[in-house]
Amino acid sequence: MNKRYLKWLLPVGLFAFLLSQILARPELRGLFSADYWVNWWRYGQVIRLVEAEYVHADDVNFRAFTDVALQGAVGALDGYSDYMTPVDYEEFNMAANQEYVGVGIEIAEFAGRVVVAQVFPQGSAQLVGMRPGDCIVAVDGDDVKGDTFRDISSRIRGESGSWVRLTVERPGVAGAVDFNLERRAIA
Repeated sequence: MNKRYLKWLLPVGLFAFLLSQILARPELRGLFSADYWVNWWRYGQVIRLVEAEYVHADDVNFRAFTDVALQGAVGALDGYSDYMTPVDYEEFNMAANQEYVGVGIEIAEFAGRVVVAQVFPQGSAQLVGMRPGDCIVAVDGDDVKGDTFRDISSRIRGESGSWVRLTVERPGVAGAVDFNLERRAIA
């Protein structure tokens, strides 16, 4: 064989081998599709237009904008697929493993307010006397009016061993009641 061809045989063979390995992986196949890159370009154009033309562009959180776009795109695939942000994934894992760090309550949103739905046995909340039906009005002295359910929930959770003060309104009791609660691992 000619020496001129031999010096190209190894690099071309190595390139062909690597390309075959990449194409064999389904998650990387899209990188070689023109449709893939055209649609990434379209998304980039939308982001650029929002940044350049949207009246309140300074107020746009582009990470949140992208998360919402990805949630819509993946959610549209079928009824079982969903995109999760890292925070969503952590919450999902805690719920799936049925353990989290908290104060021993389950909260729910009812009529626009966050209400204690359940108090778990041996949790900090039960030990200090919290009850189902207590309506949370402040976390660590900060009013929760206008906060999202997710924001309130994440403010109640925290590092194991740390403390949080919940202010609640209790049906049949005049005025607010404060509870100082230790966050603990709860299964």
